[in-house]
This record gives sequence, C-alpha cells and structure tokens, in this order.
Amino acid sequence: MNQQDPLSKDIERRMKKLSKEVSGNRKDKENINYQLWMMMVVAFLVCFGLIISLVSIF
Repeated sequence: MNQQDPLSKDIERRMKKLSKEVSGNRKDKENINYQLWMMMVVAFLVCFGLIISLVSIF
C-alpha cells in the first residue's frame, strides 16, 4: 500500500502546490472559489439536461 502509482503522487504534489498558493494569496482563493462555483453550475446544467432528455424519451 506504500507504493503509490505515479498519478496519485502527481496529484498530491499539485494539491500541495495549490494549498501553498491559496495560503499565499487571498485573490487566488477567491479565484478558486469562483472556479468551484462554475464547476457546480456546469455539473447542475449537465444533470438537468440528462434528466430532460430521459423524460422526453419516455
């Protein structure tokens, strides 16, 4: 379990880098918050579209 695949190590590195940037700059934090909201909105729209398409099929 100690041997991690390269992808998870890369993600860990990026997360550490990201957390450093966030703690370093408040504006970056706001930007990340904005990106999170945009991702949530996009995900909601996609789910909404899927539900509508399913309803229209039946």
